[in-house]
Amino acid sequence: MTREEMATLSVGLTDRLHAILAGQAPEVQGAAIMQLLALYIAAHHPSIRHETFNAIMSIVPAMVPIAESEIFGPGGFPTEGVN
Repeated sequence: MTREEMATLSVGLTDRLHAILAGQAPEVQGAAIMQLLALYIAAHHPSIRHETFNAIMSIVPAMVPIAESEIFGPGGFPTEGVN
């Protein structure tokens, strides 16, 4: 599978998961995402689970600004008036 094919499939799956999570309380969304992450890591050989987790945690911060723009637009998170 090419990177382009993987990206297309990933976006489609993410869109479906987003629709399922939409409207749920943030705590429920977080719990579901953590369960999916645990299942993903558990599917890897025990000798590389820590490495797999660290790889995920090193990539996610770079993805946050992109996701933030998708959610809130180019201005990002609306911090005005937020304490």
